[in-house]
Amino acid sequence: MPARATLLPHASLLYFELYDTVHPGELWQTLNATYQSPEYTRGMTEVGDFRGVTDMQVGYDDMLTFTKTYNAFHSSDPAPLTLFLLEQNWLGFCIAKMHIAFSRSMKSPIKINVLPAFPEIFAALELSNTQIAEFPQHCRQEAHLL
Repeated sequence: MPARATLLPHASLLYFELYDTVHPGELWQTLNATYQSPEYTRGMTEVGDFRGVTDMQVGYDDMLTFTKTYNAFHSSDPAPLTLFLLEQNWLGFCIAKMHIAFSRSMKSPIKINVLPAFPEIFAALELSNTQIAEFPQHCRQEAHLL
């Protein structure tokens, strides 16, 4: 499955990525499994990385279903969820744009932030070097820019 989610306990966030060919339901299946983990805390900040997406088999109805399910899950969070999305991959970001548009129309409980690269995300979250070190290596290649 071309979706992966990783809990980063020191940074108190969930990092997820999509890569290769994305099919309907794969992201939700991965996220939902992570949400069941005892290490997951409701309302944890999330960072979505779609840089590795090479093909999408996800359409309008699929994204609408995902957005409704995702928003419904997070509607019981103690505070609005903060979600950071990277805009580095045009194809991968098409998924994010659909999600953003649907979320805006639904009065979503999620605060979506779109940033161009990881240094901006690290800075926005005010992460320490220890917290940044939890991210996979391919996310930290430009951390020296902070």
